[in-house]
Amino acid sequence: MDLSEVQLNELQHSAVTPTALLQGLQVYCREQGSPLEQAINQLARYVAQQWMAQQLAFADGLRLMQQLMAVMSSPSVVADLHGRVPEPAASICLAFDAGTLTQSAQRQGCKAEQAYTLPILQEALARWH
Repeated sequence: MDLSEVQLNELQHSAVTPTALLQGLQVYCREQGSPLEQAINQLARYVAQQWMAQQLAFADGLRLMQQLMAVMSSPSVVADLHGRVPEPAASICLAFDAGTLTQSAQRQGCKAEQAYTLPILQEALARWH
């Protein structure tokens, strides 16, 4: 079962800390019988799509993806996923991180998130649709 837009918005707003985000994901998974990996990937896709549609500021997307990366790196999640890294969530997290490379982008005369984040997100979303 896919996360609804309402549930995704709730997770997005609960992501003040990695612990709060993980707890929100775990509650959703218990209630819906959904695997954690699927919920992580759905949240990452949603954030990427919201940013690409200009409905989410880059800074907010970056903060959410940093929280999600911390969740994916936590020992309990690594154990739950048997060491697997959720995709496209990991690629989406890295794409937002790439958007912080401002010096390199400024030398090229463009915004870092447009130069680095957008192409990586487009590729990740196309590969893991």
